[in-house]
Amino acid sequence: HEYIRWNIQHMFYPEICLDEFYVPGRSSYDETHYKHYSLFYGFDDERKKYFIMGYGKNSKPVISELPYDALSNDIIRSEKIVRYKFCSNDVTNLRFNINAVKLGLYEYINSIDSSEKSANLLTEEPLVYGVSILKILANDKRARFKIRDDQRISFCILEHSKLMKERIRFLYEKKYLQEIGYVKLKARCDEIIRIASMIMALVLKNAISSINTDRLDKYLLLLHDLEKDFCQNLLDELNNVKS
Repeated sequence: HEYIRWNIQHMFYPEICLDEFYVPGRSSYDETHYKHYSLFYGFDDERKKYFIMGYGKNSKPVISELPYDALSNDIIRSEKIVRYKFCSNDVTNLRFNINAVKLGLYEYINSIDSSEKSANLLTEEPLVYGVSILKILANDKRARFKIRDDQRISFCILEHSKLMKERIRFLYEKKYLQEIGYVKLKARCDEIIRIASMIMALVLKNAISSINTDRLDKYLLLLHDLEKDFCQNLLDELNNVKS
């Protein structure tokens, strides 16, 4: 309880795997033992309840109130607790490091296993990292089902593409990119955003009626090639400018 409360007060949001047999308001409550991750985003000491969020059918958010006394060793079904940072950072004197950006790009381009990453270590588990994820979404049977069924994946792909445009603008404004290279990268980024938008549109269309998955796979593979070339060109441009 102290751990969860401290994290929420400091704008970290823990995600904990719960047995929803014990979670009021969930469809499995008091009926089926079902393991599912929930995001703890608030608490009320007077009512002695946590506010938690998960995803139900059709990936729609499900909000629940979990009594303090329901949280026990019986309900927590995983030793792993993932923490999400919401907005502010406790450390205010962070210094931008272009070498960390270069290392992150190198690891992303080469899809270095997450357990071996050094630029931005997220987990020690061997998980897929980097641009190769787009190929997996197009070729792996289970992943192909997930991207059609879970709209959050295509949303993240599109948001990632849009953020890259903001990142290269920042690098240009801070003199890490020359103007000619920046203009070329921006044009490439616009094309990536266009393809990512097409992927999102196809996934949304699939929610209404089944789509031709070959077309979706084609765009995912095209996006993989475009993004890999874009990131490699960005890395080359950064290496051409003295830090």
